[in-house]
Amino acid sequence: MTDVTASHPPSAARLFSLLALTVALASGAGCTTYRDQAQSATMQWQAGNFQGAAQEFTRGSNKQRDAIIWRLEQGAALRASWRYLESNAAFDAAEARIEQFDAGPRVHLGSEAAALISNLANLPYEGRGYDRVMLNTYKALNHLQLGEPDKARVEFNRVLKRQEESRALKERRIQRAESELASLQPPVRDAVRQAREHPQLRTALGGEGAFPGRFKAEGLYVNPFATWAYGLFHLAHAGDGADLERAHKAFEQALAAAPEKRFVKADLDLVKSRMAGQPMPAMTWVVFETGRAPMRDEVKVEVPLFVTRLSYIGMAFPKLVFLENFASSLTVTAGGVTETTGVVADLDAIVARDFQDELPAIVTKTLVSAALKATATYTINTEAEHRGDFTAFIAKLGTALTQMAINVADTRTWTTLPKQVQIARVPTPPDRKLALYAPASGQRADVTVGGGRVNIVFVKSITPNTPMLVSHATLP
Repeated sequence: MTDVTASHPPSAARLFSLLALTVALASGAGCTTYRDQAQSATMQWQAGNFQGAAQEFTRGSNKQRDAIIWRLEQGAALRASWRYLESNAAFDAAEARIEQFDAGPRVHLGSEAAALISNLANLPYEGRGYDRVMLNTYKALNHLQLGEPDKARVEFNRVLKRQEESRALKERRIQRAESELASLQPPVRDAVRQAREHPQLRTALGGEGAFPGRFKAEGLYVNPFATWAYGLFHLAHAGDGADLERAHKAFEQALAAAPEKRFVKADLDLVKSRMAGQPMPAMTWVVFETGRAPMRDEVKVEVPLFVTRLSYIGMAFPKLVFLENFASSLTVTAGGVTETTGVVADLDAIVARDFQDELPAIVTKTLVSAALKATATYTINTEAEHRGDFTAFIAKLGTALTQMAINVADTRTWTTLPKQVQIARVPTPPDRKLALYAPASGQRADVTVGGGRVNIVFVKSITPNTPMLVSHATLP
């Protein structure tokens, strides 16, 4: 065992300053996870009460550190409430904070240091790659439903940029964690590296095998729904051959990444016919957002981390929880034609891939944090023992309570995203009426679409037991 703590002369000032620091950090860190804080709002969302969820998420949107995640939730809940202007205002606020982070220093020294000696949930939430892609996708769809195609075009262009930035964002976070590890004293650094490879930790967290069947789709570093929506917009609003070329490229990319390819292949064939001079037929697309994206929970693991004489240290790590209560398909009937939706984007897989990529950085930062806290705790308690039994008791009680308060995993994640996005397409019938049916719940809905040659029907289902939400947009 390597003991990296140095012996210091007993010092009351040093002891109580260290103890005051840890207690202050504990009180600032709090002991509740994001999942706990957002529980009331997510319960409203799960029940299909989108207005209530929007109200609850709006209450949390003034939290400075977590403003982005609360604004994302708020924007999604407002969109589901058909409040598109307010939804985009929430998404604008989230995007402004994201751009503020991106324009600033890569490492925010104050928050990084506080997080290392408290917990990673104390870092400001900057938005994950898939968050950013869906943010601009939802903004674009809001503009379409508001009849603002020019503004939608701007947002769809941003979607492409977000897709390209996604991988770089993950790599930057991994590099940041490795830099923090490299800055430690060699004995602590070695202890963290050994703990990182310990079988007990690997078993508790799992590897790619922890998500069976979640990684089958190709191109999981892009969101094929966002790419497909970009393509459909440029197909519908093709002002020239360049727009059709953009649609063609987008459908090709979506085809490579989509779990179920039939409708995307048909869209690719349609854009090819348009490029060959064929007229645009009257078509209606159905976008079915079903279920709920994975939640993050925490798992407590005792890991050997030999930085002090206390060899086993309890740590909190995040884990994904997949939510399987969802409507698995939707049938669409129009003019005697019936189609069943197919999955264009599996958000479970996209989120799981992102989580798996980020997990090494999470583990490293958590172990570094645990090593620093263990060293500080050992130093405080050792010096307190020199001051006498009562001082030792107070110090040990204070450090124990502090460890309990700050041993919290970062469970922040965008909970109002769907589990899957599915699509279908049918020729628009002369009466412009569609019948929707969800086999999982027996729910039905009738829709009359507009007079344009391109119509999109949006259907949202949280669980089979909650009412389906149906809206639509007409593209010229």
